[in-house]
Amino acid sequence: MKIFEAMIELRDDIDFGSGNDLQHNTRTNQVYRGAKYRKYKDYVIEVLEELADETKLAQIEAETELKCELAFIFDKLVLTKRNTRDLDNLTKPTNDAIQEALNIDDAQIVDLHVKKTNGPKKALFVRLSTVE
Repeated sequence: MKIFEAMIELRDDIDFGSGNDLQHNTRTNQVYRGAKYRKYKDYVIEVLEELADETKLAQIEAETELKCELAFIFDKLVLTKRNTRDLDNLTKPTNDAIQEALNIDDAQIVDLHVKKTNGPKKALFVRLSTVE
């Protein structure tokens, strides 16, 4: 059963984040996520929280097994070129945003479907369903 669905159009100043966007502070020897990762994640969190409020999304029980479908929609890119992000790297910041915005644990996602495709505008499609 579908729990939540959203099509999030990315603003011109937002690009898909990457799980590879790691920065290293050599002084403190700390590794942290870069600005592009955080900007994308924060934007997705903001939009998902607004949509969850608008649709009155109920709290998802911690024991609920979830299926998550993601589509990364690019504008005018050749999807198999090296300069197009890999699916696994696109998924990390998006899953982090979904967890935070919708208050779920990534361990609840037991079925994950991810694709990248072309469209008229950069966008992210998210669908969460219970596992049947």
